[in-house]
Amino acid sequence: MDLQIVQIPSFLYIGYATLYWLKKVMGLPTHMHRKFLMWKLIRTVQKGKIDRNKVKFTSMGKSDGAGAQALAKFSAMCFAKAYGFGYIHVPFSKLAHAEQASEVWDASWEHLLQMHSHHPSLDVKSMKLVTLSDFLHNPQLWNTEVVVHERHFHSFTELAPACCVDVAEELQGAFLQQHAQLRQPTSPFKILVHVRRGDVNVNDSQTKGRFTPNSQILTVVETVLAEIKNAAIDPEIHIHSNGHAEELNDFLKFPNVHLHPQAPALQAFTDLATADILISTQSDFSMLAGIYCPNIVICDPRHRAPLPCWIPAKPDSPNFRLELTKRLSQYLPDKVPSISLE
Repeated sequence: MDLQIVQIPSFLYIGYATLYWLKKVMGLPTHMHRKFLMWKLIRTVQKGKIDRNKVKFTSMGKSDGAGAQALAKFSAMCFAKAYGFGYIHVPFSKLAHAEQASEVWDASWEHLLQMHSHHPSLDVKSMKLVTLSDFLHNPQLWNTEVVVHERHFHSFTELAPACCVDVAEELQGAFLQQHAQLRQPTSPFKILVHVRRGDVNVNDSQTKGRFTPNSQILTVVETVLAEIKNAAIDPEIHIHSNGHAEELNDFLKFPNVHLHPQAPALQAFTDLATADILISTQSDFSMLAGIYCPNIVICDPRHRAPLPCWIPAKPDSPNFRLELTKRLSQYLPDKVPSISLE
């Protein structure tokens, strides 16, 4: 098995290591520099120093919403699979933004996402848990039956998005088995759009970087509609958002559009993940939906590293239209060859 999956620049590694240890010595919080720990883990694994038959990995310790927590678990699954380690699943617990009693909300997402379907769950009585920091600082643990836990493994998946494809396909299979009835041959062609609002605001200095204006999303939708107009497709357009209805009025310009402001999150996720074309924005929620969507995903390239098969939402780029046409011709081969490439 080839372990040389990613290359970590030495100067960046040294810089992160210096900042991490300085903060550690000074008693300052180190969470902003935990990328160093993940990079150290990657370098250690790639040197073949960790027993892949004994050491397993998991994600735990996050306290935010379903999108962020599930992406964290997904990143751990991708890391483990890429290097041949076992992944141990820790069920969702106390997810934020609950729309039901906490236990019911956690169980609903557990059932919907099926992240446990191919992996054993954590048994605290029989499995020895160690933090990533303790694991790396104690080489004796590298050949011991332990489960190493970290909040997320994004520092790996950001460097190796291609390693996410196999895990995404496994999750899609389990998910789509539950929702096969939503994708029948007679189902309408659906374009689903996620518009993140509510917790982001263009006037808020802390969140405006994650705010995508309606104008940008409208341009993407217009480009998609222009590409399929000659394919005898009359799509439904569904706009999901955690914002208010008036924030979505710009989208009423499109025919056959349906607005879903503040729809129940479980239903919104299912709708997004079963779209024919999913247009996601800077949101862990819609990125997670993209991972579960086996069809065409158009993503905001500013939000985490996209899967290789996704199309970055750059409608002003000639490559965007070419890639979209290519994907449509694969998805609808009997209809899309008539689309112009001019």
